[in-house]
Amino acid sequence: MPIRQPVPTIIRADDFHDKAFSFPVESIVGPEWMIGNLVVNAPEGYLLTTSLTTEPKQTQDFPYKKHPNGQWIAEGTVTLLFTGDRPTSGKIVIHNSLDEKIVLTVDTSANTSLTISEKPELTVSDSVLTIMQSSADRPGFGLLTIAQTNANTPVSISTDSPDYFLLASDSRPTFGPSILVVPSATGTYVHIRYFSGKRGRQKGHLRIEAPYTSETVILEGQKMSLLPSLRTGVVGTKPVSDTNTPARKWWITGLTVGLLAALAVVSYTFKCQLFPSLCQDRTASQVTTSDEPPRLKPASTTDTLANSELDKVIRSTISSSVPAPQVEGRPVSQSAIAPVNKVPQQMSTANVVNEPIRVESTKTPPKVKSRQTVDNQVKVPPKRRQDSATADEESELEKALNPPD
Repeated sequence: MPIRQPVPTIIRADDFHDKAFSFPVESIVGPEWMIGNLVVNAPEGYLLTTSLTTEPKQTQDFPYKKHPNGQWIAEGTVTLLFTGDRPTSGKIVIHNSLDEKIVLTVDTSANTSLTISEKPELTVSDSVLTIMQSSADRPGFGLLTIAQTNANTPVSISTDSPDYFLLASDSRPTFGPSILVVPSATGTYVHIRYFSGKRGRQKGHLRIEAPYTSETVILEGQKMSLLPSLRTGVVGTKPVSDTNTPARKWWITGLTVGLLAALAVVSYTFKCQLFPSLCQDRTASQVTTSDEPPRLKPASTTDTLANSELDKVIRSTISSSVPAPQVEGRPVSQSAIAPVNKVPQQMSTANVVNEPIRVESTKTPPKVKSRQTVDNQVKVPPKRRQDSATADEESELEKALNPPD
């Protein structure tokens, strides 16, 4: 069978839900007849939508597609919508390129009951309404929308917690524990006022009653405090602490210390470039210090005494070493001159004593050659040549240097 017969073949008024009725369609043809589409026509007063398009039209088409088994199939779902207040009788025609046709009948004459579209409905915008009171001396407000269709009856709205929640509407702006309104199809606003002198969350119920149905809305009010410690959380829950806060603080502290240390090192390294005045003052102070002449230490008492003793030794040596005038006609013997060579040794010893002695210094003064010291400090007068001397005459120097045995 090229066109599958939808079930049921007769559509009644009770089959419509929210002004709509849906049914499947399917048509199978061979390769030679796959030209064209499967077409569905709606009766007068109806429109059609399909699984392929949501645009309502009087006629809808389903193209044929080749399946893996080699057949060409046109299939989908059709939704029938009536445009008036209630469905009317009519015929739905389904046909394909083979001129095959199926007719579905819409029969509403035998139905005396109301369709769903004629039943009154009550719609409420929220099932739970939360109102926040941000100030201790000012109430909080909430808004609820109520609408009804296919009815024009009054609706009673009341609350079981008038100590916290009060109601008002546009037609009745005075707040009270209950109001009576006639909701329209587009919606009517109900204003709810919440005020509480207590901390925490307060709950209540809003009862909406109509002749054909009733609804209940849960009301919740919460008073917010300016201090976080005064805020009350949801019952049965605990605030989640931020476990990353200590680690984050240590990380920030370490980074700050590192930056400060790096800044200090850079400032010290490039202080002359950053603060030229510091380096100029240091340079000036060094130049001023180097220009001062070296100061000599005053001679100590020990040095003075040593020098005086040395002078006495030198003077006595010189006085004893001066040769006496020789007698004329007596030659000077080599033995008389030889003992004079002992004078440098005595003077060398005196010269070592003459070196400056400093009490505070522990360094040993360098040794000076005795012959150079004697030549520099004591000049021995040159010997005078005697014109004549007798061999048997003895000078005063020889007598002093060669004492008798």
